[in-house]
Amino acid sequence: YERGKEHPELSALCMKYNVDEDDFDEALELVLKTENKSKEKKLSKIPDVSIDGSKFNMDGYEFKKLPDGDVRGLFLGEITDCCQSIGGEGSDCAEHGFKSKHSGFYVVTDDKKQIVGQTWAWRGEGNELVLDSLESLNGRVKKEQWQSICDKFAAAVKNDKDSDVTELLIGTGGNTPDLNYRNSNSPAKPKKYNKYRDSNSQYTVFKNRK
Repeated sequence: YERGKEHPELSALCMKYNVDEDDFDEALELVLKTENKSKEKKLSKIPDVSIDGSKFNMDGYEFKKLPDGDVRGLFLGEITDCCQSIGGEGSDCAEHGFKSKHSGFYVVTDDKKQIVGQTWAWRGEGNELVLDSLESLNGRVKKEQWQSICDKFAAAVKNDKDSDVTELLIGTGGNTPDLNYRNSNSPAKPKKYNKYRDSNSQYTVFKNRK
């Protein structure tokens, strides 16, 4: 890449997944602008939750929030074989998750610390927390494992006394499997975002009664 030396980490990631130069340049601009506004990302509204894989029958694996500013957030689609990457159909999702304090990503990593699953998370206009869709590489995270992950994640968020999450929902589009939750009658809408997403219909995982 002509501008590769401006961010070697991003350049190496994009080279690994054969990202074209225009998409690299777009990602580079986003990264440089976000790094200059790092104080805003420190106010992230996405809960910092991690779950040991032994809790969802995947010893050595982990479900966790991707650190704010991690350049892999811009190309999680390339990593997990879906559209959620700069230059893809889900480019706007990747951008919003990377730069907005109301948005972010959770990933599933394997026993080699490689990302094999992920979800774009965003906050709704009513302070809901929504996992837009559940994506995994070559089916590495099975339906039953996603169900267990979501159950454990819901418990962690619901039991956090400092949390302001009013409701947890999961988008039913993308590669989200059939889960044991009821369909929401009033799907949440993202704060400050009105572009492509896989969550026009949603499961309700819990609604706080505070």
